[in-house]
Amino acid sequence: MKSIRTRLVVYMLLFIVSSLLFGWVAIYRYVGQIILEETLQNHEQIVGTHVSRVESVLQSNENFATTIGYTPEVQSNILECYRMADSYSRHMSYREFEYKMKNYAILRPEYIANIYLADETQERVFAHSDVHRYDMLHNWTPDMRLPRSTPYYSGIRVMAKTSVTARSVPVVSYMLPVYNIAQTNDLLGYLLINLDMDMLFGDAYQGNENIEGYYLTDEAGQVVYSTHYAGDAYAREIVPGTDSTLRENGRYFISRYLPSLRMNLVAVVRESGITTIVSGVLQILLIIMGLCLAAAIVTSLSFGRSITRPIRELTASMMQVAKGNFDIAIPVRSKDELGKMSQIFNYMSREIKNLIEKNNEMNEKQKNVTMKLFLSKINPHFIYNTLNCIIYLARQSKTEDIILLTRSFIQILHKNIAFDTGEVTIGGEKEYLESYIAILKYRYNDILEIRFDIPEEALSYRIQPMVLYPIVENSVFHGISARQSRGTVSVSLREENGRAAIRIADDGIGIEPEKLSYIREYLLREDIRETSGNIGLRNTNDRLTLYYGPESSLRIESTVGEGTVVSFSIPIAT
Repeated sequence: MKSIRTRLVVYMLLFIVSSLLFGWVAIYRYVGQIILEETLQNHEQIVGTHVSRVESVLQSNENFATTIGYTPEVQSNILECYRMADSYSRHMSYREFEYKMKNYAILRPEYIANIYLADETQERVFAHSDVHRYDMLHNWTPDMRLPRSTPYYSGIRVMAKTSVTARSVPVVSYMLPVYNIAQTNDLLGYLLINLDMDMLFGDAYQGNENIEGYYLTDEAGQVVYSTHYAGDAYAREIVPGTDSTLRENGRYFISRYLPSLRMNLVAVVRESGITTIVSGVLQILLIIMGLCLAAAIVTSLSFGRSITRPIRELTASMMQVAKGNFDIAIPVRSKDELGKMSQIFNYMSREIKNLIEKNNEMNEKQKNVTMKLFLSKINPHFIYNTLNCIIYLARQSKTEDIILLTRSFIQILHKNIAFDTGEVTIGGEKEYLESYIAILKYRYNDILEIRFDIPEEALSYRIQPMVLYPIVENSVFHGISARQSRGTVSVSLREENGRAAIRIADDGIGIEPEKLSYIREYLLREDIRETSGNIGLRNTNDRLTLYYGPESSLRIESTVGEGTVVSFSIPIAT
């Protein structure tokens, strides 16, 4: 049978494990989806942040272009270049203007690839290098050749960046019409700032290894630029001019609209990377749940111990009380129900102990009263038999013997009166029997002999008073006197199994089997009245069983014509 602690811990662990399993299933099915959505939102925020940064750069570039085109000094230089007639003066004006354009370009080196200023006919170009002027004259895109009156971002074209490296770079051009603000608001020309696309979008993927790269789509949905994306998978359902997130071919395509460029920036995100993040978070949650499970197990064991420990102490104490140990006390460690049970048990144990002590005291008093009652029954019987002996001597006119007998009788009575209900020694009982037999010899003319076979060390053993006398008396009156010849009564003591085994034997006439069965039953049953002179034996048997227990009752064996043996045993006490 399992203990309460084991069952309690098992039930608690089953509840905790089932709760954690249910929680894990819920996390895997629902929280996993939430984490996936949160991860996608984080990547969408990254793309949105980059779009906002690009828009901010474009807006800053527009403000920068306005600052350049409508600075009075720049406008004055443009007009001066237009008025120069000779080639040298025009060349010097070009150089001065190119120097200013170069200084403006240096102010934004991270994004600006080129700065141009073309006249209203787009035939004369002011730039900060010859290469730029050459590109401007020969590589106009169709949309930039159209006359325009408002600022405009072109599509993406490829232009040479410097004459030294001759490296072509993708650029997007911002065109600003420049008007003469001083007088007529006439069109002076077109200011173009080419922005380096690689510089503008190149760092967009950095810091996030799940983003494979970016690409741009125009208003027709065609891919016009890509950065750090070597793949050939493109979202087919991207709607130009809108924000959307699609999942295709094991990738997520996060599209955000760039109003200034009229393009969509699309980030290509690995689905495996998103899944890895979700799995990592789920694994962390699983580890946390495992730690919670371990903590719950430890807590359950501690909690179970805190509950079952008082119960086990209470059970052990009850077993001690059941064995008779009423001095046990349970320590009270708490003020809850278990502590209250311990207090009640300690109180009950003390009360039971007090009741048992009172009951033992009352039983002892009752035993003493019963002993005195037995002695009061024995003494008249002894007196009766002794007086009969004196009458017998008087009939034979033996005056001297009567005097000696009476004197011995007085001595016996004096010793008998001195007895109380306490124990006496075997030696004291032996002296008492010797005095008694001395009296009986007067009656039976020395035909009676008594023998003692008691070890010297046994004379100090303790025994209830007047126990041997009634048995010896019965041996004399019912055994030897009826024989009408010399007889012997033997009193012996042996130590057997830690007890004093006492045996009184005579060689008298013995007892008939029917009479022996009656006497044995008479000694055991209190409802049988004695009418033939066995009062002494019954009183002696009752005293022995009352004081020493049933195992000390009289045992009688007899054979007709051979004699009778009465035996009993008592605990050895000195």
